Amino acid sequence: MDTATFSGIPYTVLLMKCIAKLERDGNNGRITIDQMKKVLDQICLPLGNDVIYEPNYVEAKRYAYLACSQNDCCKELEDLLRNLEISDYGNDWHDTYNYEILTLLLTLKNIAKENGELSFQPLTGTLPDMESTTENYIRLKKLYEVKAKLDKSRVEESLARSKKIVSQDVLETFCSHYGEVRKILPPKSDLLGIFSTSNALLDALVMVQFWEQPAVTAEDKDEFIGLRVDDNYSVMAFFGGAVVQEAIKLITHHYVPIDNLFLYNGINNSSATYKI
Repeated sequence: MDTATFSGIPYTVLLMKCIAKLERDGNNGRITIDQMKKVLDQICLPLGNDVIYEPNYVEAKRYAYLACSQNDCCKELEDLLRNLEISDYGNDWHDTYNYEILTLLLTLKNIAKENGELSFQPLTGTLPDMESTTENYIRLKKLYEVKAKLDKSRVEESLARSKKIVSQDVLETFCSHYGEVRKILPPKSDLLGIFSTSNALLDALVMVQFWEQPAVTAEDKDEFIGLRVDDNYSVMAFFGGAVVQEAIKLITHHYVPIDNLFLYNGINNSSATYKI
């Protein structure tokens, strides 16, 4: 191979050749950046000293750490998968979206377990720009797209076997951005303890006061007891916006309460006047 032909090889292919050589040499453990750069020189430098000036060689050196990400990348996700516990009852989670994400994470864990692998990470199918000939880049892009579709089909098959339902939009987004998934925990107050949401705290307080478990009735207290999930975003957003708007009016003195204020309660369809 001459230098001109070498310059058209994408850097990702060079990194894969380095990984393959390390495996042939018996290195089945953790791959380090120094090992990658050393093997890269062993593969490329015999073509001539001018190789070090080729853009794809420079990219391979710069992004050699990506080849090590198979050991360190998504460590947070791996920890999450190892400790993942999920219930069939969707209301155990704060909303349907997070429930579906956790269902997909559990599905990846099951796929890896079925195949005797440490982890299974679906390929995004998106190939970044890189130094390469147009022909080589298109061929590599097609391979990425085929592998991404195959990984997605494996996820869909696993979901079908476990009789789990996930919306197609969430599945598409999850497979396309798996590497960007992060676990974000809300701040916890020492006083609230396990009550990380206002609904959970309200649920517990009502249960303590009335000594009753949730029941499907029309009574107000039972409605509050059963309020476990923050799914009512639109309602909370509307009332939150209304409260903030009125609070700003009071603070800036744009609104001054007056005597004999007439109020209409749309919840119980009643009205009254109040004297300040």
